[in-house]
Amino acid sequence: MKKRQQPEIRPLGDITRNRTVAAQSRQDSLTVQANKNNRTASRRSRQRRLGRKQKIQIMAAIIAAFLLLLAVGAFIVWQLLLGRIHVINPALETLPSEYNVPTESLVNPVPTEEGIENILLLGVDTRDKDSIMERSDSMMILTIDQVSKKVKLTSLQRDMLVFVPGKEEPVKINSANALGGPALAMRVVNDTFRLNIEHYMVVNMRGMEQIIDLAGGVTIDVSRQELPYLNKNLNEENLMYPETEQSPKLASAGEQVLNGRQSVAYARIRKLDSDYKRMERQRIVLQALFKSFKSANLFSQLPIISEGLSLITTNMSTTKITGIIMDVLPLMNSEIDQLQIPITGYFKEGYLGSSWVNRCDYNGMIPLLQEFIFGQTYPFDPVKLVQGAPNSGTALPTSTPAKKPTKAPTATPTTAPATETAEPTTTAETTETPSTTATAEETTKHSTGKPTEETTTEPPSTSESAAAS
Repeated sequence: MKKRQQPEIRPLGDITRNRTVAAQSRQDSLTVQANKNNRTASRRSRQRRLGRKQKIQIMAAIIAAFLLLLAVGAFIVWQLLLGRIHVINPALETLPSEYNVPTESLVNPVPTEEGIENILLLGVDTRDKDSIMERSDSMMILTIDQVSKKVKLTSLQRDMLVFVPGKEEPVKINSANALGGPALAMRVVNDTFRLNIEHYMVVNMRGMEQIIDLAGGVTIDVSRQELPYLNKNLNEENLMYPETEQSPKLASAGEQVLNGRQSVAYARIRKLDSDYKRMERQRIVLQALFKSFKSANLFSQLPIISEGLSLITTNMSTTKITGIIMDVLPLMNSEIDQLQIPITGYFKEGYLGSSWVNRCDYNGMIPLLQEFIFGQTYPFDPVKLVQGAPNSGTALPTSTPAKKPTKAPTATPTTAPATETAEPTTTAETTETPSTTATAEETTKHSTGKPTEETTTEPPSTSESAAAS
């Protein structure tokens, strides 16, 4: 029989060491596998993160491309809209030689303030969109005040006598645009009120009818007294343009929505009271139009903007216009401050020959206008005095006829001769006039935009036709 082999007896230390090595080996194997799994998970996580990041980047690129497309589209649309404006290069604009005389030397500089810009607005009434050298039916100074965050409008009455460069005798301020275009009108306003207006916008008021219709009409409160005058003006408009759609007359007074032609007929009411009230009605229509525009959606606003811009002639570049619009838009949530020139107590009305005129104390009104526009007054060089105006030291010419009562409304001519010269006047005794010192209380009162208390009568229609007011 073979001997049974005895098992090898190993020391206990060796057994323990081997077991430890085996356990460590298994642990190392598990660690390696775990690290491998972690690396795999990490790689997959990175891939998922990269996938999400790539998706976000792709989405961002799509959104950016879409916004860029919108911006480019908006830019193209805006440029097309701006292209409808008649832009005049100031460098190529010259005054007629007879009015192109050197400006007077001033001791006191005209006021300018950072953040306050003035633009002369001229309204002409002509069927020819390219014709702008007409008597200005309305004149306003638009003030964009970034300092006090306000938009202000100063209305200039068209019958005021002013001095035009190159002419000895004063003429009505509304004739300046007919004599030398908007550049001369701007210079006359600057010389008369000691301002530094550099830009103008001429608007063909004939096109306001179409703009108001595009806006869906405007809400106006028509008084019982205004109703027959409005309907008479409306009838004249219908007869003047028989080829256009005829507008119905208003059946009653009160607050109601007026179409374009009815609104223009309302804004032209003058014989009922005075030219000051006519100016106020023009502002009422403009403010009502702006409210209608704000309430319209974007697709309704675009044709309004397009039609409105086509009625404008200006010496501002399209870049300047865009900047002006961006400045004005944030300010339009507040009410528009208004001032009417001339101011009660600083003018006298009457005939000059057959023409109805306003003789104004401009030196008395300049501080009030400065306070309204700039919020403070400045030293200024006195302007030339108009004979017979308050504080002028001279009386009205003895040949001036007395005022006559207002007659029933008659047709007001829409065109007039290009020139209007005042007749020579004679000096009389000094008349009693109010002080030219303007207080802050007076300035506040005048800047409310309310009509002046001094209501005046208008000359008969025959005189008015002769004057071509």
